[in-house]
Amino acid sequence: MDIPKVKEVMFTKVFSVTTETPFIEAANILLKNNFNGVPVVDAAKRVVGILTDFDVIAKASKIHLPLFMRLMTDHDADEIPEEVKNDVKELLNLRVADVMNNDPLMLSEDSTLEQAVSIFEMHHRVNPILVINSGRALVGVLARSDIIRFYTNSTRAGASSKVTDRDAAQFIREFHSNITQITRKFKIWFWAGASLFIIIILGAFLLFLNLLSSVIQNAR
Repeated sequence: MDIPKVKEVMFTKVFSVTTETPFIEAANILLKNNFNGVPVVDAAKRVVGILTDFDVIAKASKIHLPLFMRLMTDHDADEIPEEVKNDVKELLNLRVADVMNNDPLMLSEDSTLEQAVSIFEMHHRVNPILVINSGRALVGVLARSDIIRFYTNSTRAGASSKVTDRDAAQFIREFHSNITQITRKFKIWFWAGASLFIIIILGAFLLFLNLLSSVIQNAR
């Protein structure tokens, strides 16, 4: 029994953006698809970075929260301070390159699933991991849920047959142990709560930005 490779388990229908994609557009992709991150690629589909929900929230908090508080304390909506307009313009002009993580974790498509599990164990906040080929081109992404789904399906399919290969049996025991540790560390309620929090924050961020843009247009 061969140890499964990442390319056998990864998700291949991947959204991606470029460094020149508007920040707001990329944030919308994350929000509408409930993604944790979106790969950033060049014209040859080579990975140059990743934009995560943490990157979006951090940038939104740095620029948007002070702006929001300023408007909340300024009751004269017909006279928007010039510095506020500049902040909005800065936000609208941001590109993915200004916000992204340009050193993302990546896996080769030929890496083993065991190696992928080890990386997830060492980097608890990373999900998904970008998968590349020998030319560094993006070929897929691997999430924790992909590994758990693969393991669950494999266990179900092999339940009626006895494993006789000692190496394969050892791998299954170790793999099961790793998966158990991961599922204990990342309980379903935690990820559900984290996802809901991120959706609420991003939703409020984009809604406020749209409203603010309308106010500025009307004030001109």
